[in-house]
Amino acid sequence: MSVRINVIGTPFIEVSNEKIHFPLKKAEALVYYLAVEGVSNREKLAGLLWGSKDELSADNNLRNALYLLRRSFPQDLIISDRRVVFLKGAETDIDDIDKLRNPSVPIAAEQSYELLKGFDIPESSEFGEWLVVARTRVADRIVENLRMRVSACYESEDDD
Repeated sequence: MSVRINVIGTPFIEVSNEKIHFPLKKAEALVYYLAVEGVSNREKLAGLLWGSKDELSADNNLRNALYLLRRSFPQDLIISDRRVVFLKGAETDIDDIDKLRNPSVPIAAEQSYELLKGFDIPESSEFGEWLVVARTRVADRIVENLRMRVSACYESEDDD
């Protein structure tokens, strides 16, 4: 079973080429966060999504979200232990950003959109703060790769 997580533009998750939806938006947010950031410690995730709750409630909510995600995805996609959580084996469009620097690779229209367009967790200011920073970081990465692409185009013209 293949898993594709798109976070650039309007986000969505596909399992075996079929979009899936979660009953809990914070569980979905957890997947998107891990797709963008990679390995994260449990304490940070609990604070990011349930920062307004006491520590025990936040930890329980994280554990429940991870349980829900494990039931929705192929085995061993969500890896966690007592300290960290990460995704293993999922494809993301974040990985495609570096392909922008290659002039022979066509530019997909969705590359021009913002990170997690239209997605937010209003009751979690911590998630909102992370999203602002992550959007800037991803936009900067896209711009840098496009600059490299333009430079490569000019260099190939000089070679001709």
